[in-house]
Amino acid sequence: MPNTSKEEAVKMEKRKDVSKMNKRQKDNFRKLSCEGKVAHASLLSAQYCFDEYRGDKRNLEIYHCAFCKKYHLGHNK
Repeated sequence: MPNTSKEEAVKMEKRKDVSKMNKRQKDNFRKLSCEGKVAHASLLSAQYCFDEYRGDKRNLEIYHCAFCKKYHLGHNK
C-alpha cells in the first residue's frame, strides 16, 4: 500500500463502509457526517459566521463535531 496520510486512509475506509450500507443507513450517515457542511477550525470562526448569518437564528446553534473535530452551524430542531 502506498504511503498515505492518516486522513486519506480514514476517507478511504469511510468510502468502503458507505458502499456496503443500505439507503437508510447512508441517509443517516450523511446526516451525521460533515458532507455539505462548512467546517470552522475554531469556535471564534464559527461564532463570527453565526453573528453574520442573516436568516432565522432561533433554532441555529454552534456545535463541535465529533466526526471531524471542527465546528459547524446547525439547526437544533
